Order: sequence, then C-alpha cells, then structure tokens
Amino acid sequence: MAPLNSILNRSSTPLTEIPNPAQRAGELARGLEKGKDDKALRKVSSEFESIFLNMMLKEMRSAVPKFDPLHSYAEETYQELMDQEWARDMVKNKSMGLADMVYRQLSKLEGEPAL
Repeated sequence: MAPLNSILNRSSTPLTEIPNPAQRAGELARGLEKGKDDKALRKVSSEFESIFLNMMLKEMRSAVPKFDPLHSYAEETYQELMDQEWARDMVKNKSMGLADMVYRQLSKLEGEPAL
C-alpha cells in the first residue's frame, strides 16, 4: 500500500489552486473587457450562471443539518465537485435561463459608451 504523502502528491491540481467563485467571476470580467465579441459574451454569461447555480447548491446543502457519523472531508470535497458538475449540466440544459438573460442585458450595454 502506498504511503499517504505519495497519494496526495499525485493530484494534478492542488486544492489551493482551485479558484473560488469570486475569483473566477473577476477573471471572466477581465476577459470580457479585452474583446467583446458574441462568443465571449455567451461564454461569460454561461459561466456566470454556472457560478450562481454552484453557489445556490452549496447554500442549499448548508441549510440541511448533518447527523451522519461517517461524515468526512473527502465527502465534502466530492460533494463540491459533484455540485460543480451539476451546475454545468444545468447550464447546458438551459434549466434556469439565467445565462440568456445576462447575455441579453450585456449585449445591450455593449453599444453604450463607458462612463
């Protein structure tokens, strides 16, 4: 059996390097400022909806009391990753339509002069 340190060192992305939703939103906004084209605007709108849904799922889970004696950090990590995938899947299936609303709103602002 491999020692725990060697198993932990195999991960491709350390957990400390995974950006939180606020950092990801800032990166998206900076990318949008560089070049406002239709494809980038769609991508930013979809990413925004994904971040929003992920945060919503996380808050919904925190509202449910946990009485599981087998609860662990690994379970929390897995749950966070699963919520991220669920949020992406919800965006792909256009379950909420938030990305379309954000896209329409931002495309209206695109032609207006900056203050």
